[in-house]
Amino acid sequence: MVVVRTIRGALCAAALLLLGRPAHAQSGSEASEPESPRYRLLYTAPAGCPDRAAFATGISARTSRPRLVEDDDPGAAIVLRVAIASSGNESASGRLDLREPDGTEETRSVASRTCGEVANALALVAAVLLDPDARVSPEPALPPPPPPGPATTPVAPVPTSSAANPKPPPRSEPPPASLPREWRFSGGAGLGGLGGVGPAFAPMAGVFVDVERAAAGALTSTVRLNVDVASTSSDLRSGTQTYEWLGATLRLCPAYLTLPGRLRLAPCGALQTGVHRGTTRDVHKPSTNVGVWLAPVAAGTLAWEMSSSVALEINGGVLFPLRRSRFFLAPDSTIFDVPVAAGMVGLGARIRFL
Repeated sequence: MVVVRTIRGALCAAALLLLGRPAHAQSGSEASEPESPRYRLLYTAPAGCPDRAAFATGISARTSRPRLVEDDDPGAAIVLRVAIASSGNESASGRLDLREPDGTEETRSVASRTCGEVANALALVAAVLLDPDARVSPEPALPPPPPPGPATTPVAPVPTSSAANPKPPPRSEPPPASLPREWRFSGGAGLGGLGGVGPAFAPMAGVFVDVERAAAGALTSTVRLNVDVASTSSDLRSGTQTYEWLGATLRLCPAYLTLPGRLRLAPCGALQTGVHRGTTRDVHKPSTNVGVWLAPVAAGTLAWEMSSSVALEINGGVLFPLRRSRFFLAPDSTIFDVPVAAGMVGLGARIRFL
């Protein structure tokens, strides 16, 4: 994540962006003129900060190639979403999200003393993302919108001596810019079914947390920790056998493939561990058998990114229990054996909170 404290810091970040832009901004041949990128601008900022028109002017002042289109334009275009927040006179922050027509996303964040500095830095970053050949030399700060109020007659400035002018404050050196990498954190819940717990597919429910790593020009990878419960039962000649499962799953999806329609597909590997219990009821001598559950899983996930923070998922896989517990009424009366392989499937909803 790029954090820029001053406008000079934004210039350092822009220089690094030039080393890692995706292919849509690169020219295939120096002799051919690249197509002008078309973009839509979704801009929010509090009162007293530069408005949408000023932000678009800040982009066009550095490059004339990108073309701003309206939201109802039917053609495919880059979506540029900018949100600026101010928490007082000494602190402001902003976030820029760029989504390609094929669903690829890039995010940059900026923090500084005023929202004017934040807007100016994000305009520079946006210009370089849209056009690597954009001018990165310092530009005048974006003007804030005029405050509401009655019109006043301009007053001529009173001449003052140069000795009365205060000295400008000393400039502080910006912190060194880091490479454009980002860690994201998500959470969610899901419902599904788990095989191998009992003779029938066991309904399953649980919650999970995700840690997602995204780097510019690289694929996204995700580590997920699930905690789930599952239960099923079967009728015996006399009585009922209930099977209960409580487990945790650590899943790794090393890379996602972006598909049309905001879909993402990924192969995954996982390891399940937990407790497997079978209880016999309504019989002459009820019993309870408890076993340890340990199973590697070959899995996959298909996610639909509804927005930059909300997604729906379909998950599935095949698991291979390493501890195959046997449930029985007597040593020679087996009720159920855990199979060599079983399946699992689930639906989930995920919300990115950081």
